[in-house]
Amino acid sequence: MSLHRRRFLLASGIAGFAGCTGQFAGTRDDGENETGSESAGESAPDDGSSGADAEDRPAGVTPLLSFEDLDAWESQAGDLSADAGSESGSQSARIDAGPTEEWARIERPLDLDLSSHRPAITFRVHAGDLPSQSVDLIVLDGAENALRFRTRVFETSADAEFIRLHAGTYDLLTEEAPDLGAIERIRIQAQFQNAPEATIWLDRLEALPLPETPKLMIQWDDGHESQYTEAFEIQSRYGIPATSFVNTNSIGAEGRLDVEQMHELREVGWEFGSHLMDHVYLDETEPAEQERQITGAKQWLLDNGFEQGAEYFAYPYGDYDQSSYDLVTDHHAVAMVGGEPGYGLPVNATHVGRSSERTLASASAYLDHLVEWGGFGGLFWHAIPDETPIEEFDAIMRHIHDREAAGEIDVITLGDLEALLTG
Repeated sequence: MSLHRRRFLLASGIAGFAGCTGQFAGTRDDGENETGSESAGESAPDDGSSGADAEDRPAGVTPLLSFEDLDAWESQAGDLSADAGSESGSQSARIDAGPTEEWARIERPLDLDLSSHRPAITFRVHAGDLPSQSVDLIVLDGAENALRFRTRVFETSADAEFIRLHAGTYDLLTEEAPDLGAIERIRIQAQFQNAPEATIWLDRLEALPLPETPKLMIQWDDGHESQYTEAFEIQSRYGIPATSFVNTNSIGAEGRLDVEQMHELREVGWEFGSHLMDHVYLDETEPAEQERQITGAKQWLLDNGFEQGAEYFAYPYGDYDQSSYDLVTDHHAVAMVGGEPGYGLPVNATHVGRSSERTLASASAYLDHLVEWGGFGGLFWHAIPDETPIEEFDAIMRHIHDREAAGEIDVITLGDLEALLTG
């Protein structure tokens, strides 16, 4: 199957979401509204969000609750209090940890059906010089079977603002999986290792619809020539397209893609997005240079005929600070960063997760996880055979092809993802 034909089939059949009619049971007797048996999107708990915020919510995304009332929450680690800072209401939940307590953890009853949805949370973290911080959302059924979802933020300084992130399916905490259609409790936690003091603010919870078939993205960074000389032939054999993120100042350099190769790949379905002009650490770069790097790379893509890909970005080294994150959000429609698989429809298009599983065993396990739990995920490389031997990369692509042929996954590009996000 040619990549062009394959993309047409995806475009015509990608819009189905299992979660668009999911059922949500409301929270318990704490004064918040219940949805009872209403369908997701028809009715929802009072989450304190404004009408303007509701307009920003993609179709099928359901508000669960805000933190206007903390009475239902039990603090298990850290000091819980109300804070006036909030994006969705009059207050958020603030949890202070340290210097002797490295955990922040709260829990509450919450009757919830996540069989066709996955959670998202709006929060911010101030934890000194930590390069990143994970936040876990753990759901438990009546038998205390527990599943952990995880998201990660890469800005934890005092400048960090609230960020709205989807959570991937991380791991089971019990021998048996919980009944996701009958969740009874939720726990939110963060472990602040090597931080003398840390604070997390929690602002709201949402539920994101799952696609009917899990979606997988294949991506490349840095614009190495082996993407053309080695990977292209293999991926073409199995009908697997890709998005490649390039450092525009390296185009045409020794060992890197040139413009002609990029155009040839684009003609058969590959996309080309930005990885900055140079491969710099954004969190170590001054804001003026951040802007030059971000806008300059985008302009190069526009000037050289890659208009669609100019809207896409991948953070070099997976790092950012508040100013660079804001600039990427201002200038790009979709951006990739490290994250767990199995998340619902991305509620934050400039913080979409992917992973670096580069052996057949680890990539197969990643696919198994995605097929079991559903949702979205992505795998990325820089160069082969440097990271993966050619024969093993071929085996990985063949395995992906076979799983797609069996109807277990859909391989999509960022163009396909953007189409889903925009309706």
